[in-house]
This record gives sequence, structure tokens and C-alpha cells, in this order.
Amino acid sequence: MFPYTSAVHGKRLYWAGNAAKFGIANEIRERAMATSETLVIVDLGAGLGGDWHKLSEDCSNLEIHLWEPHSPTANVLKNTRSSSRIFIHENVEELENIADIGTSLSVLEHVQEKREHLKLARKVLKKTGHFYMNFDDGHFRPESQNIFRISNYRLPLAEAWRTFLSGLSPRIIAVNKFQRRVVFEDFLKAVDESDLVIDTIRYNHLSGLKSLVGFINATDLKLEYMTSLLNFEAQIQDIFKKDGSTDVERLLWEIFPTRTAILAPNTVSGLSNLEQSFT
Repeated sequence: MFPYTSAVHGKRLYWAGNAAKFGIANEIRERAMATSETLVIVDLGAGLGGDWHKLSEDCSNLEIHLWEPHSPTANVLKNTRSSSRIFIHENVEELENIADIGTSLSVLEHVQEKREHLKLARKVLKKTGHFYMNFDDGHFRPESQNIFRISNYRLPLAEAWRTFLSGLSPRIIAVNKFQRRVVFEDFLKAVDESDLVIDTIRYNHLSGLKSLVGFINATDLKLEYMTSLLNFEAQIQDIFKKDGSTDVERLLWEIFPTRTAILAPNTVSGLSNLEQSFT
């Protein structure tokens, strides 16, 4: 069982404005600072690298491998990386069984073959490793506080239209960004087929609260706000999960627009308790 507590103690402002990634980064930081051994990180779908360079600066025992299959983006990463302990890969075969911690940050909703992405997550992990699979649903939602304003439906409708076109003819129709909502039952099935098990799922970014950080200028106050928001969201989840009402996991999945599943290699046959509950 992966250690998990509701309290989050943010020490650095990584991924400012994204509480879920902020929390993941600070957990990695705390784990790195608790050991003198090298901790190997593999990030699948790294894009332009986010704040991995900050983590590398803060933790000298982190070895960070960024996999980015899009060659132009990977080349930008290679030219802008700021640490000799950050490695850029286009070939995922180079990363097999090396990760103490794997991550995938706001990637799954952009992947057409979601089962294959989860299988890659299993492939890069050591037998004792854990994987943070973070993905968003907010692109598909209108702003809940302004549901009567047509303008708040433009983004969800645009994303739905692009997803529809992508499914019909991905090779013929130019679609600038594929996105598809990750359905709860589909995710559980994909996890099962990947030979991973779910330790826990965390939920973040309650509508309206996430964006408030943009009105704060001082770095220390942003840090305080991000930590407070993450702890508040965790407390809400704890209350529901302690209550144990029917389908509570599915309820939280639908309420919160961002999910982070913490996954581990399946070392025994059968599904995890969480998966058994919804299968």
C-alpha cells in the first residue's frame, strides 16, 4: 500500500495554479529528501518539461527521464534542459523497468489508445514502483457558476467536436488537439488490462477555486493557497470515503474535474478492492 495522508505540506511552488501536479511534485520532493539513494523518475508525455527542472535543482538525488514521442517537442526539451540529471527520450523501450516513480501529467485525456498508455506505465515501473496517473476532465465542462451563459459552453462543445472528428477520420481530417473524456468504468478496465492495480484515486480542482490562485501575486501566498486548497479537497474526499455510501468513488469522479490515480504493479492475481467494488 502506497503511503497516503490527507495533509499536504507544500515546500516549493511547483506547477503554480495546478493543485494536483503541485501535490505530486511535493510528494516526490519529500520522498527524495528522505533518502540518500538515487530516486529514478519517468514522466510519460512530458511536453515541454513543466517544473521538472525545479525538482532537479532542489533534489540532487533525483534522476529524471522525460519521454516525449513528438520529435519537435523532444528537440526543444533537449535544447532547454538545465540539468545533467534530466534525460530526454523519444524511444520508450529505453525506460523499461527503471522507475521508482512514474508520472503522466494531463496526458491520458489526449491519448487515443488509453489502454496502451497504461501498459506503458506498467512497463517503465520497477516491481516496487508507483505511478501517478493524473488526467483532466475540465475541458469538457462549462463553468458551473455561469451555466446560463452561452460563452461558457464554447470550450466543451469545441472539444467534443474535435473528439468526434478525430474518431471518424484521424488520418484525413486535421485535428489540432485530440481529447476524449476518460469514463470511470473504461478506466478501471484499462487498468486491469495493463497489469496494474489502483492504490487510491485523488480528486482535485473544484470549479471556481482553482482559478483564484491567479489573483495572488506573492509567491509565499500562492504556496499557502495551493497547500490549503489541496488539503481542503482531500478532507472532502475523506468524509465521503469514510461514510462509505454506495458508488462514492463514482460520485467523486463526476464532481471533481481532475483525477490522480496512484497505481502499482499487480503482484497478485485479481483486482484491487477499489476495482472489485465497481466491476
